[in-house]
Amino acid sequence: MIDRLRRAASYANVMATVAVFVALGGTSYAALQLTGRDIEDGSLTARDIKRNSLGAKSIKESRLGTVRRARNAARLNGVTAARLLVRAEYEEMPGLSLTPMQAARMWGLTRPQSECLLAALASDGFLVRDRRGAYRRGPCPRCS
Repeated sequence: MIDRLRRAASYANVMATVAVFVALGGTSYAALQLTGRDIEDGSLTARDIKRNSLGAKSIKESRLGTVRRARNAARLNGVTAARLLVRAEYEEMPGLSLTPMQAARMWGLTRPQSECLLAALASDGFLVRDRRGAYRRGPCPRCS
Protein backbone atom coordinates (compact mmCIF):
# COMPACT_ATOMS: atom_id res chain seq x y z
CA MET A 1 0.00 0.00 0.00
CA ILE A 2 2.76 2.47 0.91
CA ASP A 3 4.66 1.42 -2.23
CA ARG A 4 1.68 2.16 -4.35
CA LEU A 5 1.24 5.58 -2.66
CA ARG A 6 4.93 6.46 -3.28
CA ARG A 7 4.60 5.66 -6.98
CA ALA A 8 1.46 7.85 -7.35
CA ALA A 9 2.85 10.72 -5.24
CA SER A 10 4.86 12.72 -7.72
CA TYR A 11 6.23 16.18 -7.01
CA ALA A 12 3.42 17.78 -9.05
CA ASN A 13 0.71 15.95 -7.10
CA VAL A 14 2.21 16.94 -3.75
CA MET A 15 2.57 20.60 -4.77
CA ALA A 16 -0.98 20.73 -6.14
CA THR A 17 -2.33 19.33 -2.87
CA VAL A 18 -0.31 21.82 -0.81
CA ALA A 19 -1.54 24.69 -3.03
CA VAL A 20 -5.16 23.67 -2.49
CA PHE A 21 -4.71 23.63 1.30
CA VAL A 22 -2.94 27.02 1.30
CA ALA A 23 -5.67 28.59 -0.87
CA LEU A 24 -8.48 27.22 1.27
CA GLY A 25 -6.71 28.19 4.47
CA GLY A 26 -6.13 31.76 3.26
CA THR A 27 -9.74 32.45 2.29
CA SER A 28 -11.11 30.87 5.45
CA TYR A 29 -8.67 32.96 7.51
CA ALA A 30 -9.84 36.11 5.72
CA ALA A 31 -13.50 35.17 6.20
CA LEU A 32 -12.96 34.72 9.93
CA GLN A 33 -10.64 37.68 10.58
CA LEU A 34 -11.94 40.53 8.37
CA THR A 35 -14.81 42.67 9.67
CA GLY A 36 -16.68 45.73 8.45
CA ARG A 37 -14.13 47.97 10.20
CA ASP A 38 -11.41 46.69 7.87
CA ILE A 39 -13.25 47.90 4.76
CA GLU A 40 -12.62 51.53 3.80
CA ASP A 41 -15.55 53.83 3.05
CA GLY A 42 -16.32 54.06 -0.65
CA SER A 43 -14.21 51.04 -1.57
CA LEU A 44 -17.15 48.72 -2.35
CA THR A 45 -19.15 49.04 -5.56
CA ALA A 46 -22.57 47.68 -6.46
CA ARG A 47 -20.94 44.65 -8.10
CA ASP A 48 -19.31 43.72 -4.76
CA ILE A 49 -22.61 43.55 -2.87
CA LYS A 50 -24.74 40.42 -3.07
CA ARG A 51 -28.31 40.97 -4.32
CA ASN A 52 -30.89 41.48 -1.53
CA SER A 53 -28.21 41.41 1.17
CA LEU A 54 -28.85 44.95 2.41
CA GLY A 55 -31.86 45.56 4.62
CA ALA A 56 -33.91 48.65 5.42
CA LYS A 57 -31.81 49.44 8.49
CA SER A 58 -28.61 49.78 6.46
CA ILE A 59 -30.07 52.05 3.73
CA LYS A 60 -30.91 55.73 4.25
CA GLU A 61 -33.99 56.37 2.11
CA SER A 62 -33.34 60.11 2.10
CA ARG A 63 -30.09 59.53 0.20
CA LEU A 64 -31.79 57.58 -2.57
CA GLY A 65 -32.81 59.41 -5.71
CA THR A 66 -35.78 58.86 -7.95
CA VAL A 67 -35.66 55.74 -10.07
CA ARG A 68 -35.23 56.77 -13.72
CA ARG A 69 -38.17 54.74 -14.97
CA ALA A 70 -40.44 56.03 -12.15
CA ARG A 71 -39.84 59.80 -12.43
CA ASN A 72 -43.46 60.37 -13.44
CA ALA A 73 -44.89 57.89 -10.90
CA ALA A 74 -46.23 60.67 -8.63
CA ARG A 75 -48.52 61.84 -11.43
CA LEU A 76 -51.73 60.56 -12.94
CA ASN A 77 -52.26 61.77 -16.51
CA GLY A 78 -49.88 64.65 -15.77
CA VAL A 79 -51.67 65.72 -12.57
CA THR A 80 -49.77 65.56 -9.28
CA ALA A 81 -51.05 63.65 -6.26
CA ALA A 82 -51.35 66.87 -4.23
CA ARG A 83 -53.52 68.46 -6.91
CA LEU A 84 -55.78 65.38 -7.03
CA LEU A 85 -56.08 65.41 -3.22
CA VAL A 86 -57.10 69.08 -3.11
CA ARG A 87 -59.65 68.60 -5.91
CA ALA A 88 -61.12 65.58 -4.10
CA GLU A 89 -61.40 67.52 -0.81
CA TYR A 90 -63.18 70.44 -2.49
CA GLU A 91 -65.53 68.06 -4.34
CA GLU A 92 -66.33 66.19 -1.13
CA MET A 93 -67.04 69.38 0.85
CA PRO A 94 -68.84 71.82 -1.49
CA GLY A 95 -68.86 74.72 1.02
CA LEU A 96 -65.13 74.49 1.75
CA SER A 97 -63.36 77.87 1.67
CA LEU A 98 -59.68 78.02 2.65
CA THR A 99 -56.94 80.63 2.68
CA PRO A 100 -53.50 79.48 1.48
CA MET A 101 -52.30 79.31 5.10
CA GLN A 102 -55.25 77.13 6.14
CA ALA A 103 -54.71 74.92 3.09
CA ALA A 104 -51.03 74.56 3.97
CA ARG A 105 -51.91 73.38 7.47
CA MET A 106 -54.68 71.08 6.28
CA TRP A 107 -52.59 69.25 3.67
CA GLY A 108 -49.12 69.47 5.26
CA LEU A 109 -47.66 71.82 2.65
CA THR A 110 -45.54 74.93 2.89
CA ARG A 111 -47.35 78.22 2.29
CA PRO A 112 -45.68 78.79 -1.12
CA GLN A 113 -46.63 75.26 -2.18
CA SER A 114 -50.27 75.75 -1.16
CA GLU A 115 -50.43 79.17 -2.87
CA CYS A 116 -49.03 77.69 -6.09
CA LEU A 117 -51.39 74.70 -5.95
CA LEU A 118 -54.49 76.79 -5.24
CA ALA A 119 -53.56 79.34 -7.92
CA ALA A 120 -53.14 76.53 -10.47
CA LEU A 121 -56.58 75.13 -9.61
CA ALA A 122 -58.03 78.64 -9.85
CA SER A 123 -56.46 79.14 -13.29
CA ASP A 124 -58.11 75.85 -14.35
CA GLY A 125 -61.46 77.32 -13.29
CA PHE A 126 -61.96 74.67 -10.59
CA LEU A 127 -61.52 77.17 -7.71
CA VAL A 128 -62.47 80.83 -7.31
CA ARG A 129 -60.62 83.31 -5.08
CA ASP A 130 -62.82 85.63 -3.03
CA ARG A 131 -61.98 89.14 -1.79
CA ARG A 132 -60.52 87.94 1.52
CA GLY A 133 -58.07 85.68 -0.34
CA ALA A 134 -59.79 82.38 0.39
CA TYR A 135 -60.35 79.79 -2.31
CA ARG A 136 -63.70 78.08 -2.76
CA ARG A 137 -65.18 75.81 -5.37
CA GLY A 138 -66.00 77.57 -8.61
CA PRO A 139 -69.28 77.25 -10.48
CA CYS A 140 -70.07 73.69 -11.46
CA PRO A 141 -69.55 73.27 -15.24
CA ARG A 142 -72.20 70.52 -15.38
CA CYS A 143 -74.77 72.72 -13.61
CA SER A 144 -74.54 75.68 -16.04
